[in-house]
Amino acid sequence: MKRISFQLGIALITFSFGVGAAWLVLLISQPAVVEIEPPPTSAIIIRPAPETPAAAPSAPATVVFRRSYKNKHGLVLAEFKVTNISSEPLHYAGVFSNPNWNRYYSVRRGNQLEEPERACATGLAGHTLLPGKSVRFEVVAGDEPGRVQVGFEFIVGESRHKQTIWGDEVYVSE
Repeated sequence: MKRISFQLGIALITFSFGVGAAWLVLLISQPAVVEIEPPPTSAIIIRPAPETPAAAPSAPATVVFRRSYKNKHGLVLAEFKVTNISSEPLHYAGVFSNPNWNRYYSVRRGNQLEEPERACATGLAGHTLLPGKSVRFEVVAGDEPGRVQVGFEFIVGESRHKQTIWGDEVYVSE
């Protein structure tokens, strides 16, 4: 009886490892999702904009505005191309299935700083932007057109220091 129980236990463990490995391979091999659903406007926190430091460190990346448009929920989305111009990798938190969504960004409108709610959620994953590579990020720029400045938060290189990299102020329209 002990022998049968032992064999069944080994069979169950082997089966579980097989299912887990198959699930992992399936998740890794899924293509990235192109369409991004932004968080609702109620998830945006508005804070006063911090003062810009006089001697800000040189930015390890460039942030270039590509386009803006209004989605089906009435929110203005802005698309930016971020290129790593440093010699170190840039790490950021995003969605597991889509490296084009940086979870930690800020939108500055005049003297107000808007950040999406930074609560934990399912499907989050760490991504890396290697030196010389680019990535396209879409952000919720608000619910109306206007002048905005967008910054993306990265963990920079081996020193692992946190840095927000700001783009130029741009006008986002519908």
